[in-house]
Amino acid sequence: MPPLQNQFPSTTKLHHAYSLKIDDQFHRLEINVVISHKFLEEFKRASLEHPLKDEFTIDEDKLLLFVDLKGKLEYEEEKRASSALLEAYKEEKKKDSPRYPKNILNEETGDRLRERLSTLRNMGLRYQILCNQVSKEIEALKEEIEKEGKDDNEILYIKAKKQREKRSMETKTVTSNTNSIIPTIGSPLVEITLVGKGFGPVIMTTHEQFLSSASVVLRKMLDETSPVFSVDEMKETNQINGKKRITFSENDKKYKEIKMYNCFHPTTFTRFLLYCENQDLQDRYANFKQKLLEVNTENQTKVNEAIEQLLKTKEKRIKEFEEKVEKYKEELVQTLEKCKEFDMDRLSMLYEIHKYNELEKADKLLKARKKEIDNFYKEEISKTTELFISQQVNRKDQIEADVKKCEDLLAEIYPKGAMIPLLILSDLLQATDLKAECIKVVSNDFYLYKNEESLGSKLLSINTLGQVIAHLPIPMLIELQENVGYFFPKSLIDTELEYRKGMFADEYRDKSPEELIQILEAGNVIFPDILKQEIDRRRTRKPFVFLDPERCSPFLKIEEDGLTVSMQSHKRYSCVHATHSRNYEGWNRWYFEVTIVKFEEVYGSSISIGWDVERTSFDGPVIGLTPGKRNKYGYSWQSDGCK
Repeated sequence: MPPLQNQFPSTTKLHHAYSLKIDDQFHRLEINVVISHKFLEEFKRASLEHPLKDEFTIDEDKLLLFVDLKGKLEYEEEKRASSALLEAYKEEKKKDSPRYPKNILNEETGDRLRERLSTLRNMGLRYQILCNQVSKEIEALKEEIEKEGKDDNEILYIKAKKQREKRSMETKTVTSNTNSIIPTIGSPLVEITLVGKGFGPVIMTTHEQFLSSASVVLRKMLDETSPVFSVDEMKETNQINGKKRITFSENDKKYKEIKMYNCFHPTTFTRFLLYCENQDLQDRYANFKQKLLEVNTENQTKVNEAIEQLLKTKEKRIKEFEEKVEKYKEELVQTLEKCKEFDMDRLSMLYEIHKYNELEKADKLLKARKKEIDNFYKEEISKTTELFISQQVNRKDQIEADVKKCEDLLAEIYPKGAMIPLLILSDLLQATDLKAECIKVVSNDFYLYKNEESLGSKLLSINTLGQVIAHLPIPMLIELQENVGYFFPKSLIDTELEYRKGMFADEYRDKSPEELIQILEAGNVIFPDILKQEIDRRRTRKPFVFLDPERCSPFLKIEEDGLTVSMQSHKRYSCVHATHSRNYEGWNRWYFEVTIVKFEEVYGSSISIGWDVERTSFDGPVIGLTPGKRNKYGYSWQSDGCK
């Protein structure tokens, strides 16, 4: 009909019923066209299609990811054809059809599945959880296939997977089993030979990079050592840079008269090498513990966001379907009403009955679909929460396992009660970071080590021992000072205590009298004698107050003692201020005493003594009578009467 409308301007389109009228002096024609029932049914089907037809359940998403990831194991290319993805999805779906209700039998290209994969990757927590679960299932399937020896095709994709894992591991900087730093390519091996009085030659091997980064002494030794090349060893270890060799012997001349306390023992050196190969262990340990604290809050936030997104999608689907139903009802009413205008009167009642029946069906369908949508998303929220809890437990277990690995490795490097040999070795080799860790461990459990003879070793520098003592709490220092029988110099304790007392004395000196009294009354004072000395000093000292020559009239003369002033010119008023104002923080109440040495009243002289205000000129003002800055007055006693 549109062509007719273009030819005849008087043609009008009335919804689904069209009316063509031609009425002029030469023609009189009226044609009515009504859309067929089949067209209305097609419009109804399109308008009222199921609102969840494009929604995937969690189980369906999981199946789709499983098929996709499994396919990537079988094929080297990153993406397979969508049709291959569709066929694989159908095959897996047949194994448990009721669990995967999505109808894809009519799909031909698989583009719908590919689009869903793309959407799923942007769904945050849902994608993360499902990927973790699917990866575990594929790993379990791989192990099962390896055990049962299934067909060649399945074995092929497992081999391909292993090859990709091997290639990816070559690019990583940290191994998954030991968490130790992998040396950079080209870092030569170092062979360390240990010789002692109680053990024969022991050879240990590590990489130069580890030793050079941990110890200044070893770096210098290795720089001065040339690598040794052995064809057999190079073939066996795939090393092209040769091998450097260094030796530590207790029989060395410089250690002849010194007791070594097992610092070169293989056990001690093993712990030293473990540290060198895991220099970031403390940071990793702290990082894992922080993650363990954050995992609950972080994951709960993510699941809340996922649930909120599901609820938003639910409301969106309901609103969209409501709009479609309303549009369908509106179209239906307009169409049937138009049909009644052009049909026989006896069919009008049938159109009316059909209209109300269809409207009632649409309302019932809307109610049923809303209930289905509500149930669908309730199930999705329940499964999402369940999967989240499962993932949270798994993640927490994984982090706890990482924490446990770090703790075990720390316990191996820093065994309780056996730290002094490692401390001596780190001091000898100038392994600064390791020495700092050893000092912390030793000082934290100093009761275990205080009577050990090894603390008096000549190999331990006074500076290192001083750092150990500096980490001890004051009560322990006081206890150590009162006892005897230690192998390390007791003067270190005395020196450290005097230093701590000096720190407290400086701290007390900066506090106000009120704060000192509060500390005294609170009790549990660490150095009560230092506090008492400061309080006594505050109570007995006299503030060094004198007459200020900078704030003095030029007609007054201040004597050398700074406490005596005399008039140089008569017939004028002059004043002088002291060096300290009333806001000076002293110990007791403010007061001062003045002695009048000579006063000649015959000239009509007078004296004013008191608290003055700030002034810019000291020639002429009288305390208490002459205003100063901001029109303020002071307070004074005058010889000719009180003011």
